[in-house]
Amino acid sequence: MTRTGKPGRIVNVGWTLEIDLLFTDIVMPDINGRGLAEQASATRPELKVLYMTGYTRDAVVHNGIIDRRVELIGKPFTLDELAARVREVLDRGPRGFVTHGK
Repeated sequence: MTRTGKPGRIVNVGWTLEIDLLFTDIVMPDINGRGLAEQASATRPELKVLYMTGYTRDAVVHNGIIDRRVELIGKPFTLDELAARVREVLDRGPRGFVTHGK
């Protein structure tokens, strides 16, 4: 995916590649992770998403940034923790909703 000239707009690039997981931060400039995931999922509804954040799960859910059922890993995390979460998300069925946040 690549950015267009318009803030918050993403253009699909490389959709011929197999993409199993979108790993994104929740808070980013111009577009948040939820918006990015919605744009990507419009083209690839089977795409699994793992969000990362430095905020607590309750803070991002309470402020309406994400739904309580999304996959989330809290910062800071080790490479081993990230690898385990990625494997867990990939091993689930389509859009499996089990949460594990710090």
